[in-house]
Amino acid sequence: MRRGTLFVLAIGLAILARGSGTPAAHIDDVTNLPNDHQAISYSQKPQQDPIARLQKRLDNGEIKLDYSDRWSWYPALLKYFGINTDSQIMVFSKTSFQASKISPRAPRAIYFNDEISIGFVQGGEVVEVAAFDPKMGFNFYTLDLQKDDKPEFIRN
Repeated sequence: MRRGTLFVLAIGLAILARGSGTPAAHIDDVTNLPNDHQAISYSQKPQQDPIARLQKRLDNGEIKLDYSDRWSWYPALLKYFGINTDSQIMVFSKTSFQASKISPRAPRAIYFNDEISIGFVQGGEVVEVAAFDPKMGFNFYTLDLQKDDKPEFIRN
């Protein structure tokens, strides 16, 4: 199986797992994990995923992302990561934190390559990103859609 196919499969499984009706006792076990637990390592800063590398270059002033008044950061991110728009898949999930903006008539669009997926929600407030780090696995980020001279990806 190609790595890109595995990436899409992993994202799909994560979406399905969130909406699978897991008993509340198990949810409490997961939500009470400390941020430095090895299963999530949120206290550890990713170093090798594509967003960590991009953020470092943005912070150092090595590059600047172009902002589109119509499409926000999306065209610049797709171009930077070499993501073809033909990679688009449409996903409808009631478990998204932007669920109020997602429906069967307005699904989330996900664009991806082997290392990263970028989610677009019509009328959304953030870019949704899942980036693969070879040591930490998938890291999830958001980027505010508003124009900013120093865009910052927030790890969620």
